[in-house]
Order: sequence, then C-alpha cells, then structure tokens
Amino acid sequence: RCEEGGYILAYLPIRQMLTVDTSGLRSKRMRISMHDPENRLLQHEFEATNTGSILIVPERDLDSFITIDAID
Repeated sequence: RCEEGGYILAYLPIRQMLTVDTSGLRSKRMRISMHDPENRLLQHEFEATNTGSILIVPERDLDSFITIDAID
C-alpha cells in the first residue's frame, strides 16, 4: 500500500481467495483491477464501496496482479 492511501498492489502466484485490508485507502470508493501478468492484459475491473476490507477471487487460474485504487 502506498503511504498516502492512494492504492494497494497485490500479486497472487495461483488462483486463491484473498482478503485485502482496505482501511488505509483515503476514499470511500475504490476500483479493483485484475491483470494477467504474463500478457499484461486487464482481465476484470469493477468498483466497490470501501468498507475496510474486500474479498477477491481472481478469474484466472494462474498468477494474477491486482490493483486497488482509491477513487476521489
């Protein structure tokens, strides 16, 4: 997580459930993006209300790179 509360980055080596603590983000809305690191393609993106944590399950069976951005 960046110190200013603007984003969180996560890497998952395999498909698994991930609970992310989002209480450090500076906004009440966030954009979650899941990327295929092999092809550098965006796989899925959505927005959610920041309730302090979020459960993420990537669609990709292999590794995934996840970004969570604060939406001002």
